[in-house]
Amino acid sequence: VVSTQSTESSGINAEYGENKKLTDDAKKEFNEQVRLLVGHIRKKDPRVIAQKEKQREEEERRLAAEKTRVAEQRRKRAEEVVKLAEEAKTMLDGHNEALDDLMGELSETDEEED
Repeated sequence: VVSTQSTESSGINAEYGENKKLTDDAKKEFNEQVRLLVGHIRKKDPRVIAQKEKQREEEERRLAAEKTRVAEQRRKRAEEVVKLAEEAKTMLDGHNEALDDLMGELSETDEEED
């Protein structure tokens, strides 16, 4: 014999579960609608627009500063290369003079031996 009390309680539990599911679905739908509304309002809010503009300007300034910094580094490297090339040329000229002196001494020695 099935008791009527257990049948009633299982029916109540089923109704409760179905009601909870419907309530949860309705809450999710409502929250989604609120999120959409807030997003739309945010796009129109002058404070949000001003903040986005400020962030864009700061990003532009940061990029310009970075570009300037990189250009300065390249300029310094180019100056270093020119300086090193001049030093190398000076050293080479000095070595060429020394080599010319040695060649002159060698030719004088060869002439004296003849």
